[in-house]
Amino acid sequence: MLLPWLILIPFIGGFLCWQTERFGVKVPRWIALITMGLTLVLGLQLWMQAAIL
Repeated sequence: MLLPWLILIPFIGGFLCWQTERFGVKVPRWIALITMGLTLVLGLQLWMQAAIL
């Protein structure tokens, strides 16, 4: 169930960035940073899970 989140989180983050660009340039940057950080954490979790097995 982790793989769909790795696909959906950047898509949702990109959509949110697109919708919040009217509030200025800093809000979409923070949203992109948070979503990519979350994607990194999930990817590392998946990598660590595979290393243990």
